[in-house]
Amino acid sequence: MMFDDLTPLQLLVGGGVFLLALSALAGWRDRRNLRRADLDRVSLINWRPLSAISLMVAIVALSAAAHLWFSA
Repeated sequence: MMFDDLTPLQLLVGGGVFLLALSALAGWRDRRNLRRADLDRVSLINWRPLSAISLMVAIVALSAAAHLWFSA
């Protein structure tokens, strides 16, 4: 299956699910970073904004996909 064969609905759902999984992973990593035993081992990535932004974009993508699904 080529990228050109995908419908906008499939692209929005796929992107939304990917971003939702990224948000869950970033939230888990942020929790591990906040509860670390060695306070000198800081993470290079700030996980909290990554989790928040990916969750917001996932909500927008999935709501647009729902709009396409129910308007067809």
